[in-house]
Amino acid sequence: MTRMSIDKNVTNLFQVGGPVVKEQFYDRRDVLGELEDLARKRSYPGFALYGSRRTGKTSILKEFIRRTGNKKDIIPIYLDVSGVHPFNAERFYDQVFSLTIDAFREKGKISLKANITEILKGSLSGLVAVMKDTEVSLSVKEYLELKISVKESEADLQKLLEKAFNTIEELSKETGCRGILILDEFPFIENFGLENLSWAIRSITQNWKNTCLIIAGSSVSMMKELTSAKTAPFYMLLQVRRIEAFDEKTSAGMIKERFKRINIVVDDDSLKKIFDLTHGFPFYLQWLGDRIHDNLAGKQIGEELIEKAYTEIMKEGEVIFAADLEKLSSGERDVLVGIAISDSGRASSISRRVGRSAAVTGKMIERLVEKGYLARIEAGLYEFTDPLLKNWLKQRYS
Repeated sequence: MTRMSIDKNVTNLFQVGGPVVKEQFYDRRDVLGELEDLARKRSYPGFALYGSRRTGKTSILKEFIRRTGNKKDIIPIYLDVSGVHPFNAERFYDQVFSLTIDAFREKGKISLKANITEILKGSLSGLVAVMKDTEVSLSVKEYLELKISVKESEADLQKLLEKAFNTIEELSKETGCRGILILDEFPFIENFGLENLSWAIRSITQNWKNTCLIIAGSSVSMMKELTSAKTAPFYMLLQVRRIEAFDEKTSAGMIKERFKRINIVVDDDSLKKIFDLTHGFPFYLQWLGDRIHDNLAGKQIGEELIEKAYTEIMKEGEVIFAADLEKLSSGERDVLVGIAISDSGRASSISRRVGRSAAVTGKMIERLVEKGYLARIEAGLYEFTDPLLKNWLKQRYS
C-alpha cells in the first residue's frame, strides 16, 4: 500500500453495528433503483429481498427509506417482525397500525392528535375523543373500535389483520400518497402460531391499488417457500431479488473509496487479503475496515496489520457469535460446531462426528437451513452462510 499524507480529521470511514446509510452506504445501485421505481409506479405490487445474514438487506431498506424521506407523497412504514414485543400476532397488527399512523402524521398527511399507544392499551377516553373527531379516517376508527372490543380468538385476530393492513391502503387513497409497508425478517410471522397467516396477508395486499408491500428475510429457504414455488403465497405477486455478499471487485471498490478519503491508496494484495477474510460480506467489510483504520497509526497497511485487525474483530465478535448460538437448540449447536471443525458439509460425516443418528442429524440440519445458518449446495451437502461464524467456531471448539 502506498501512503500519502493522512487527513486526521476524517474519522468516520466505516460504520460498525446497525444499518448503514448515507455516505457510509456503498453500491447496491440496481436494487435501490428497482425499489425507487416501486415507489413511483403504482403498477408494481411489491418486492421481496432475501439473502444470508449480514449481507446488508436491512441497510438497503433503511437507505431506501432515507432516500424517499423528502418525498411528501411517499410514505414508507418499516417494521422488523423479529423485534415485535411481546411476540404475538395481535401485537404485530397493533405495530403495523400504529407505525402507519405515525408515518402519515410525520409527513403531515393526517392531523390525528390522540395518543394511539394509550388507546391500543385500552384508553376509553382516548377512543371516545377519536370517535368524535370528524377529521379522523373511518379506517382508523374501525381498527381502534375493534381493538377495544377484541376477544383473543382467531376470528377476531383475522379481523384485526384486515383492518390494520387496510388502514395503510385507505389512508394512501384518501391522501393521494403511495404507502409502502416494509416488513423486515418477514418469515418470523410463521412463529406467531396462526395457520395460513402468509396467505391471509397475500389475500389483502393483492388488492391494494395505492400501497405496495416489501418483505425481506435472512432465511433463504423460507423466503423461497414464500415467494418462488408455484404453491407459494406470494408467487407472481412480488418481484424477488436475492442479495449476495459483494464480489471481489465491489469489495475492493468500497475499501479503496473509504481509504482514499484519508489519502491512502490500497494495493491489490491488501485488497485481496481483505476480501479473502471477509468473503465480501458488507457487515464484515465495514468492521474489518474500521479496525484497520484504528490500527493504522501512520503505518502502511500490509498483511500483518490486516491480520491484527482481523484477530481483533474475531475476539470482539464473541458476543455476536455466542448470541447466534444461543438462538439454537443444543442439538443444532452440536451439528453446527461439528460442521465447522470438521470442514465437511456432508450429512453422513456430520452424523458420525456428533454421534447422532442420520435421521436426527438430518432434522437438525434442515432446521439450521430454515434459520439461515446453513445453505444446501446439493443433496446431502451443506455449507455455512456466514464464513466468519464458521471460523469463530473452529477457533473456539477445535
